[in-house]
Amino acid sequence: MTAAPLLINPRLFAAQQAHFHGVVALQQLPRLTQVLTDLSGDLTYDLQFHQTDDQQILMTLTWQAQVHLICQRCLKVFQCQLHRTTQLQPVTDETELTMLVDDIEPVILQPDSHCFHLLELLTDEVILQIPAFAKHPAAECAVQLERDSSIDQAQECQKPFAHLAELLSKKPK
Repeated sequence: MTAAPLLINPRLFAAQQAHFHGVVALQQLPRLTQVLTDLSGDLTYDLQFHQTDDQQILMTLTWQAQVHLICQRCLKVFQCQLHRTTQLQPVTDETELTMLVDDIEPVILQPDSHCFHLLELLTDEVILQIPAFAKHPAAECAVQLERDSSIDQAQECQKPFAHLAELLSKKPK
């Protein structure tokens, strides 16, 4: 196994049953500056190519990275471990896109070369895996949430409309 080239031709690598493994510095993924607090650290990936009996090209991408995010509770930086395994299939147009199986993600190939950029794919995968509301685990967060006693009282109440019956009985006739 070796590191994958930056420009991937899926048809060529699927015919060879290629298997790539590598490490990419997060600094090589500049679009991540919009979502991460800093780009220190590395992303490790494993990319395997397969060709099915009916000549469909499939890729399995497994990656992991430790990134720095801002906790939405306490607004402090924390480290978050991200990882994902994805089944991918290269597509060149919308008709191929509509024929994909539900659990397979598309990789749009460049129309002129029928290739894709590995770093762009890795960037997209990281962005999709970042939580919408990043937070420390509750025990590690600087902000400790207090239990709302009104919620406890509401849960204890067995008959929420009992007071309404009392009011109706007192209504003047």
